[in-house]
Amino acid sequence: MQWRRTDPLQRVDGLLLLGSDAHTRMETALEGKSPLIRSLPAARGDGWAAIFAGTLPGTSDPIVPRIAGALSLYQAQPGWYFPVGSELAVPDDMKAQLLGRLAQETGFRSPAIIVPRFAAEEAVSSEVDIYPVHLRREMLNA
Repeated sequence: MQWRRTDPLQRVDGLLLLGSDAHTRMETALEGKSPLIRSLPAARGDGWAAIFAGTLPGTSDPIVPRIAGALSLYQAQPGWYFPVGSELAVPDDMKAQLLGRLAQETGFRSPAIIVPRFAAEEAVSSEVDIYPVHLRREMLNA
């Protein structure tokens, strides 16, 4: 599978923090935020943490906190999150099918975050990191 850089015009549906201190950085950034922000769906794994957008009742606009150093994500297909400014390099009508095949071959299921590994000046990559998302809804920093 090929991934390519695109213009970063996608709607932000989540944030990904990387590094051994990712969960701590996310919790610190959310300290003192409203209960709505602290109750957004979140996930974490070894060396990463993610928080996903929510909405206010009666609206469809995503609410995502600002966290310095976080990678902005968008939902490319239901349950599949990519970094803003990247996409699967296939026609739109093939994306769901190829992501299903990726899930079959790797054992990962959606929801998942897929982050292409682009070399410094490269616009295309065939290497990715996949982060399986197991959402938690308990309030952060409660």
